[in-house]
Amino acid sequence: MNPHSLKDLYDRQLDDLYDAEQRSVKALPAMERSAGSAELIAAFRGQQARAREHLLRLASLFRSAGRVPGRRASRGIKSLLRDCQDGCKLDEPAVRDVRLIALAQHLHHDEIASYGCARSWAKLLGNDFAADVLQRNLNDEKQIDTELSRIAGRVNRSAAR
Repeated sequence: MNPHSLKDLYDRQLDDLYDAEQRSVKALPAMERSAGSAELIAAFRGQQARAREHLLRLASLFRSAGRVPGRRASRGIKSLLRDCQDGCKLDEPAVRDVRLIALAQHLHHDEIASYGCARSWAKLLGNDFAADVLQRNLNDEKQIDTELSRIAGRVNRSAAR
């Protein structure tokens, strides 16, 4: 379905976000198992919990709108998560951690942009409840990105040696 209105775009964005969070919940355990850094393992474990929270928050938006999430599979997220699977297979632990961090950040940057758009559109559509929920998820995504950047500072130096 091609969007014909801002509401259509907003609904599609919510479907994409729901799909991305579901796929993240499924992919993060493999990334956690593949990580070598204890700090990165803990970060991926925390991201799983946050992704589950994000799904619950998004589900509340669908319920409040009287709709169910669409069966939309975001091609971009699917591609990024395929890259994450490949990153899990790298032999050198430090290089693998660097790659996993880069891929996780790429995924979160996409989610930051998507949550930011959805939040702005919710505001424009007069849905303050949705805007607040989306802002909370957006704040979480930004915190995750900051945490990954901090971890990357140490892991990158280790991989460079």
